[in-house]
Amino acid sequence: MRMGIFRGSAALVATVLAAGCAASTVGDRAAGAALIERAEGTFVVQCMAKQGFRYWPPAPATADERREFPYVVDDPAWARAHGYGGDLVAQRERRQAEDPNRRYLDALSEDRRAAVAAAYGGTGSSAVEVVVPGGATIGQSDTGCLAEAQRTLYGDFAAWVRASTVTGNLSSLYQPKVTGDPRFQKAVTAWSGCMHSAGLSYASPQQIQQKLPELTDGQSPSRAHRTEVELAVAEADCALATPLSKVARDLDRQYGDEIRQQYRAEVETTERLRRDALGRAEELLARNS
Repeated sequence: MRMGIFRGSAALVATVLAAGCAASTVGDRAAGAALIERAEGTFVVQCMAKQGFRYWPPAPATADERREFPYVVDDPAWARAHGYGGDLVAQRERRQAEDPNRRYLDALSEDRRAAVAAAYGGTGSSAVEVVVPGGATIGQSDTGCLAEAQRTLYGDFAAWVRASTVTGNLSSLYQPKVTGDPRFQKAVTAWSGCMHSAGLSYASPQQIQQKLPELTDGQSPSRAHRTEVELAVAEADCALATPLSKVARDLDRQYGDEIRQQYRAEVETTERLRRDALGRAEELLARNS
């Protein structure tokens, strides 16, 4: 996430990449997303400079920051390093606090800040609106340097926004199917038994998340991190020692594929435009290297 007016498409790209290209590795998807983000940032810098403004692109999220565990943490190595990601959140907040864009804006007059915002994100007078699964309407400005950068990368800006916004919200349709499946619930029961054997009484991974703020309340950052790590490693070990990790992945693929088939046109459009963007990003970064 990014604060203030300088908000890119990192989360969207990561979600889109995770939703398609099943043969790709997590590392490949993260590398592709980071490359597109770097190119997008370069385009925005150039666009803002033409209008007399400065802009510093945020560093792309790391592969570890992009990891998602919607059902259960099942990577012990990641858990040993990050617990539940509290350290990554703190790291991101430090980057935001040190963001040169923030200092730049703070030094400008109110009118000048408004002009920077308009140059970056458009005036709000024109937008591409998308009705996402579930019925909500999301709009994205089609003017300003961010839109121009994405238009340059993806070619068809409106098609990219419509398709990628839909595909980026598909998990809300199939994840409840996963957690409601009797096979998943049976696997969670087995996981809970494993945790109990380790001296930890939790009915589900979600219960840990619910109790974690209370468990770490008042602890120093280092102690809170150790608490996270201890729980997350136990959660991951039990996810692998029981059927939970495999069942969750299998059901996620099954239900996810069913939903993606329903939205096949949007998925295919997203993937086609993403591939186009990767090619253009590689060319741009090669020219600027």
